Amino acid sequence: MKKNLFLSGLLGAAILPASLFGWSWDAYYGHETEHVAVGCKWGQGKEELALTVLRELGNGSLFLGVDGRIMDDSAAVNRVAPRLDYNWNVSEKCYLNAGYQSLFYFRVPEGVKKHGNEIHSTFHWGDSVSAEGSVSYNFDEEDFGLSISLLQDYDLAAIGLNFLRVRSLFSAGYDHCARPGGVKHFFKDICPGNSCGFFYYGWGGDLILRMRSLPGSLSLGVRYAGNSASKENWNNADGHHRNLLWAAVGAAFQF
Repeated sequence: MKKNLFLSGLLGAAILPASLFGWSWDAYYGHETEHVAVGCKWGQGKEELALTVLRELGNGSLFLGVDGRIMDDSAAVNRVAPRLDYNWNVSEKCYLNAGYQSLFYFRVPEGVKKHGNEIHSTFHWGDSVSAEGSVSYNFDEEDFGLSISLLQDYDLAAIGLNFLRVRSLFSAGYDHCARPGGVKHFFKDICPGNSCGFFYYGWGGDLILRMRSLPGSLSLGVRYAGNSASKENWNNADGHHRNLLWAAVGAAFQF
């Protein structure tokens, strides 16, 4: 019940500015059987909601949004994160994104920060087959992230299945978090001898069903991820393994 009320509140927060100012908006809800970030397992079961209002501005688009994350029986905390992004259209198939995200954490253990600040940028090129390069920095955790990805998105209308799409995403990156949870002396006081930097990799595949009665889609997929850190390292402590396979379902709407 609490989850549904929380998600409904976030949905209303996105619809209100869209209706007042006439901006278009996107909404996404998803459930995954595991919570995995940068190749690391943080618990079982994750609910996510992303809400975005957008408007064309100059030679690009301005995005205002909020992301929510709710989990049970997990080592990670719940989170609400408002964000501001701008996509500059370099060409028809290429854009450069830059943005800021304010991170508010809930169910936080003692000593862990309840708020964070992150900046990020992405360079995207392509259409049905596209490539991306991203960089991010979290000031409170002194966390530098770098990733590359290849996305393949195919419409099956050519074989008569105009209601289905297949999407596949390959990704790899490096994460260097000097202060996990914003804890100043994390690698001295909490996890001595552990390493703060590691490489990660992953793949995700989805079968996407278009909904004829609504401007949206449903997805069913599988995810795989891993990282280069040891099984005993801080980022693999919840599960003690580096290679993960799990399921994901989602629903997206555009207005």
